[in-house]
Amino acid sequence: PPTKVRKTSATSVPAG
Repeated sequence: PPTKVRKTSATSVPAG
């Protein structure tokens, strides 16, 4: 998953 995503992004999950 992308590490740089927005907090409002539900389709992408932070790899943090």
